[in-house]
Amino acid sequence: MANGIVSNTGHDLWVVDLASGTPTRLTFGGLNDRPIWTPDGREIVYQGEAYGRDGLDKLPADGSGQPALLLAGTGLRPTSFTPDGKTLLFTQTSTSGKRVRVLPLVAPAGAGGPHPLRESAGSDDEAEVSPDGKWVALASRESGRSEVYVLPFPGPGPKTQISTETGNRPRSLGSEWS
Repeated sequence: MANGIVSNTGHDLWVVDLASGTPTRLTFGGLNDRPIWTPDGREIVYQGEAYGRDGLDKLPADGSGQPALLLAGTGLRPTSFTPDGKTLLFTQTSTSGKRVRVLPLVAPAGAGGPHPLRESAGSDDEAEVSPDGKWVALASRESGRSEVYVLPFPGPGPKTQISTETGNRPRSLGSEWS
């Protein structure tokens, strides 16, 4: 289990071995939060605001290395990986709202950097890739209130609303969605 914990030096990331109950502190100072595991369980990607810069950082989950910057920028929060670990979805918050963006981590030659998952009239957030990598569920406020939609990944294709009377924070539980 990985979590961001508030301390007297900021927000730091800790990993707890659930079998032994042993906690390991991964970061020391700054504002580090919203950790997610890579699909292979070897690294953690998180919202980092330390070392004089903001962005998405990654570090070994066993605490054996230093943080490495994946993407610089403010208001970046990781939300999900594709099952193969080659693509990261994250939310970027700005004064104009929230947008889900896609960051190819293993990109073919000539491929661009981060790009929007989709164009939307409302804020999008909390994107989660399905266990088979073929779909993305996300919360969107395009209807005026938060609802959960599913759309094909990497697209294109139509979105389908799956919540009724509001919805947010879609999450995968192992091989199924909740």
